[in-house]
Amino acid sequence: MSKEDESLRQYRDAVRAYPELDVSGATTPSDETVLSKPSSAGAGTSTSGSPFPPNYEILGKIAETQLSTTWKALDHERKAPVVIKEPQARLLLDEDALQRFRREVQLVSKFNHANIVPILATHLSEPPYFYTMPLIEGEHLDRFCEHRSLSITKRLPLFLKVCQAVTHAHQHGVIHRDLKPNNVLVDEDGEPQLLDFGLGRAFEPGTEPGKPEQEGVMGAPGYMAPEQAAGLSGDTRTDVYSLGVILFQLVTGQLPVKPTRDLDSLLRRIREEPPTDPVTLNPKLGCELDAVLLKALAKDPAQRYQSVADLTRDIESFLTNAPVSAVSNTARYVAGKWLQRHKQRVFFGAFTLCAVLGLIVFAAYWYHSATTGEVERHIKAVLIGRLQVERDDPVNASNMLWKEHLRYDSARTRYALWELYRRYPCLYHVSGHGRQTAVNYSPDGAWLVTVGKDRRLVVYESNSGRVSQVIPAERAHAQCVCFSPAGSQVYIGGADGRIRMWSFERAAGKIAERPSTVLELEAGPVTRVAASPDGHRLAAGTETGVVYVFNVSSANGLQQIFRQGGLGEVTDLAFSAESERLAASAKGAGANGQERPGGVWIWRLDDWQMVDDPMDDDPCRGVMFSEDGAEVVVGNVGLCRWNPANGNTTQLIEPMPWGVRSIDSPSHIAGRYIALAIGQGRVLFYDQKLATLHPLRGFHDNAVADHIGVCFSPAGRFVASVGRDGLRVWDFRPVRRIKLVDDSDRDWCANSIEPSSDASKLTVGMWTEVPVHTDAGGESTTEPKLVRRDRLVIYDLGQGEQTTIVAGPDEQFSPAVFAPDRQTIAFARTACTSGTSRLAVVNAGSPDVERRSPEVEGKATNAICWLGQDAHCLLDVLKDGSLVVWRVRSAGGANIPELERIDGFAHRCTSLSEWADGEWLVASEEGPDAVGRVKLWRATGRSLAEHPFDQAYERYSDFPTHGYTWRAVLVKDGDGNLLVATTGSVHEIHLWDAATGQPRGKLVGHRDAIFYCHTLSDRLLVTSSRDGTVRVWDVIEQEELCILHEHQSGTQALIAVGGTCIAIAEGHTITIADTRDIARFITGNEAAARGRLGE
Repeated sequence: MSKEDESLRQYRDAVRAYPELDVSGATTPSDETVLSKPSSAGAGTSTSGSPFPPNYEILGKIAETQLSTTWKALDHERKAPVVIKEPQARLLLDEDALQRFRREVQLVSKFNHANIVPILATHLSEPPYFYTMPLIEGEHLDRFCEHRSLSITKRLPLFLKVCQAVTHAHQHGVIHRDLKPNNVLVDEDGEPQLLDFGLGRAFEPGTEPGKPEQEGVMGAPGYMAPEQAAGLSGDTRTDVYSLGVILFQLVTGQLPVKPTRDLDSLLRRIREEPPTDPVTLNPKLGCELDAVLLKALAKDPAQRYQSVADLTRDIESFLTNAPVSAVSNTARYVAGKWLQRHKQRVFFGAFTLCAVLGLIVFAAYWYHSATTGEVERHIKAVLIGRLQVERDDPVNASNMLWKEHLRYDSARTRYALWELYRRYPCLYHVSGHGRQTAVNYSPDGAWLVTVGKDRRLVVYESNSGRVSQVIPAERAHAQCVCFSPAGSQVYIGGADGRIRMWSFERAAGKIAERPSTVLELEAGPVTRVAASPDGHRLAAGTETGVVYVFNVSSANGLQQIFRQGGLGEVTDLAFSAESERLAASAKGAGANGQERPGGVWIWRLDDWQMVDDPMDDDPCRGVMFSEDGAEVVVGNVGLCRWNPANGNTTQLIEPMPWGVRSIDSPSHIAGRYIALAIGQGRVLFYDQKLATLHPLRGFHDNAVADHIGVCFSPAGRFVASVGRDGLRVWDFRPVRRIKLVDDSDRDWCANSIEPSSDASKLTVGMWTEVPVHTDAGGESTTEPKLVRRDRLVIYDLGQGEQTTIVAGPDEQFSPAVFAPDRQTIAFARTACTSGTSRLAVVNAGSPDVERRSPEVEGKATNAICWLGQDAHCLLDVLKDGSLVVWRVRSAGGANIPELERIDGFAHRCTSLSEWADGEWLVASEEGPDAVGRVKLWRATGRSLAEHPFDQAYERYSDFPTHGYTWRAVLVKDGDGNLLVATTGSVHEIHLWDAATGQPRGKLVGHRDAIFYCHTLSDRLLVTSSRDGTVRVWDVIEQEELCILHEHQSGTQALIAVGGTCIAIAEGHTITIADTRDIARFITGNEAAARGRLGE
């Protein structure tokens, strides 16, 4: 068949298929689309003579263009409305047009995307040519946005979905080439649907995009890219341009190139004229979206986004506040976008940061306030505790100070507790065994035995309070206890009316498992037992007022030899020192004590006869014989001494509220000191020699009426007491006291003291005035003249020995100073008449051997000190202000050669001391016009023994201080800076910066001039004032730590420091306090304090 015949056949088939086709005229394809609603005539019924298969029921025409017609139909097979698209009948004779129709179907068939309308069915093999698609009930993209007045941020997500659909097509090798809002329908769900790939074509990546299009210019003129307007084939960037136009129209409402009726003019503008700047049309766009649009609409494809995916990423970045590639990514821009992108996080982060900073500031302020407030509270609490000590309220003072010490262990609390325990010297406190009612020392003083209210027995190591043994109540039944004089037996009086004798292992401090003897009394509970000093007899008293006496033998145990009833409840029993008499005290029983009276009874043990009449007094709770046995000391409402021979009573202590609870003295014989427990929870000590109460005291946290038992150690050094709060042991001699002179030598007064650094030795300079009946020429005078006499006493504190060096008639001694070896002592001898002086050096072990220096012009002062740890040199300042440097340990020879004399060293020098093993020297001057000075020298590293003073030391500082500076010492502040502490006629200790001389603070507390000042450590000072007190100070905290000594006379005490010891000379007595006692007292009481306070 010829080609002409084939064309004729096709024509005829087309006429049969489209009878309404008018082929008389010719038309030109156009992009103008005619939209119409489905015709009412065809709505709901088939169009008569429909060319489509019978399963399609035509419902009406949707649209018609010069290229195609679309119908709305009902697909009975799918039971859903569809769109049928067919080419215009007049194009059936145009093979190229039909080929484009088939190509559209082929291209769309490749896609599977939610935003591209799919093809459901095709009919392309013969007329009628058509294909079907799902019916989209919606609006074109631009109208959808306008009708709903969507904002830019809501239009962009719709546009992104269109871009994603185009990207999908590109990924399948298809470019659309006819992208415009009319080819995007937005369905009822708000999803854009891309359709009409009629002008689409396949492409190969890498294909040259610049060759001419065979079919000429195709596409919608308002949306085509410049290369399309030039009739060139495009690529994916062509669709980028068209999408840019769509986006331009969506955000501005206009096209980027102003339209015109002349097609050629419009195409030229598209090719040549730049697009209108979108931000001028809509200022709300901002620079980023403006840059994106201008890049998408670039005339040169190479300057556009190279893919729709790139455009999509920039739009997504814009929506997410990420940097877009169309804008130059400067650091400022990227940072700004990051802040915008994370503004919520930034906001919350900034808010959180501000909140955290605010909390930190608040916490710091609160912490500072709380810390400051807590520190102030702590300081105030310690001061209150110290005030309670001063007011004799030890229970509350102890609780207050221990509570603060357990929270803040510091020098403040330690010295405050030392102040407490120097007045109430509790060596240790043991609680945890309940209320204790009786206590007794073993004869060797190594062990203590206590009886509990619960009837159990506890054995303690006396020097530490360590529990050695506990005997439960079911075995002990204890109500009272005593040791045999040999310490091998323990006698226990029981609440069950039995006396039990137990063997005691003195080495281990253990009571035997079983008693060796058990003796049952018929008179009821045993309240008191006592062994005679000779160990042959045991006395027992009962609650019913019966006194028993037993012979004690190893063979027969206890044998009753005496019984006496009719007494009140027996409270105490006592043998005389020679074991020839027995005394019993009792408190009345019955109504008003009338049934059985209280008082004191005494029996002779040879005939068991009562000695005279009893002492009728109620209540009596303690009794002891005097040392000669002629009198008894009785504890009743007070303390008295009763002579049974004549019935005379001497009141030692006036009656006190709630009276005496128990009394004791070493070996239960009334010696010089008597310990008595009174009903206010106090333990007092009475000095029979001075007929006064001793300043030391004890205490228990007891109710007023509670019982307290006391017991002296055999040596008289310690006193044990028991009460509701357990066992306490008191150090009756917590400080060492040395009497300088005896009663016949009271005119001697101490003018200097110096302990060695290990406190093993002590030097005391003393003076007195004696009448002399001769003048300077040796002639006798009628009127005596008082002349000063000096002497130096060296005490060996360990051996208790002393040696005296006496000055000559015309001599005076300077204060003596110990060398670091603790044996060598140096002092200056000054000849009063000639005004010369010489240095004397002795050994503490053999003070008779004395080495002396040559005489030098000038009188010695109190400013003398050893230099450095090696003590090769000794410095002596004379009254004329010169310094003499002596070599003390020179090789050979008995004399001490003079090394060097420095004139003008320190005028009116009042003190000289070295610090840090001779690294520093500090001197104080009383100063002219009552203004003192301090001079400070620092070692250069050269030995003073081998070099002149000005080469061995350099002047560090020299500054004025205050009126009459008498002492200057070196200390350090909290930062380790060197300070100078000075004292004098002022009432404060002044602190100065050692380098600059600037004031750094004052220590206030003394009420009069301060003459003595010494360092205890780098931060602690001890001072003595004319106000009669010795105080310890903390330089760092700038506060008083404790009053170490307070003398009633109000005179100034001499003080000196040697190692851990502080020597205090007052009148004719020297008191030595050891700072190591602080740890001793704290260690012994800490466990009980923690238990008591619940820490």
